[in-house]
Amino acid sequence: VDLNKNVFEKIRQSFNINSIVLFDTKTKKTIVTSGHSLEISDNIFKRKEAVFFEYFTIGHKKHLRFLYRIKNWVYQIEISAEEIQRFRQEFGINKIINQISMNPMVKYLVLQDKKGIIFATPNIHTITRIEDDSTLISVSEQNIETSRIAEFENENILELIRPFIVEGQSLGLFRIGISLDSYYRHTRETERQLILLFVILFGAGFIFFFLFMKYQSYVGLKELFNKTLGALEDGVLTVNSKGIITGVNKIFSSMSSYEEKMLLNYNYFSLFKDDSFDVHKVLQEGAK
Repeated sequence: VDLNKNVFEKIRQSFNINSIVLFDTKTKKTIVTSGHSLEISDNIFKRKEAVFFEYFTIGHKKHLRFLYRIKNWVYQIEISAEEIQRFRQEFGINKIINQISMNPMVKYLVLQDKKGIIFATPNIHTITRIEDDSTLISVSEQNIETSRIAEFENENILELIRPFIVEGQSLGLFRIGISLDSYYRHTRETERQLILLFVILFGAGFIFFFLFMKYQSYVGLKELFNKTLGALEDGVLTVNSKGIITGVNKIFSSMSSYEEKMLLNYNYFSLFKDDSFDVHKVLQEGAK
């Protein structure tokens, strides 16, 4: 905690705050005072909440007292209600809420606690109290997030509910109503994308399956061909149109003194330069 009175004074003047007072909860003494305090709350040391605020009136002017407890310190801040309203309009959460509400998907946004509505979009005049709604009670007590289908202005909307927590202390609930038309439109678009992805994957899978079957057929034919060559009593050498040796049986290997691995996938004319088997003639003229 910064106990520098000059810092307090700068904050007070920057935001037109009436007063800032810092108390020690153990000694119940004032540590720092900036400005002139209009009224010291009787319950300042009795309250255990991390954050508490209340309105009070001096003369005909309304003010807000804000108490913030952190460890062994309590801050009391007093500010006029008019200044609060001005701050909300220029910088506060009301402006943020109004900007959010301009999104066509958002039907409403509410911040509420057990006392009632704290902030809300202009189209909200009344809303379910926390203690009257089992879902809100559950979110508030368990500090969880949830969503549900609710009715608003004679149409179903998707309501998202989450606790508003500051330094581990729940200060209320945020409730956001989202248009189901936009939600369903997004869902349909997602479904179309998933269907397209399925078609692409199915097509790719079919192609891979086709190639696999072709490969299996090739392997089977090659195995059958090799067995056939092996069963022949004559030497057999097969050459493709480019002169590459593609097959050979054991009889030919014995006759030529070349092992199979020395022949397969090699150029016939580089191994048999004199072309003693007339392969060139067969390739050029188709003679047998």
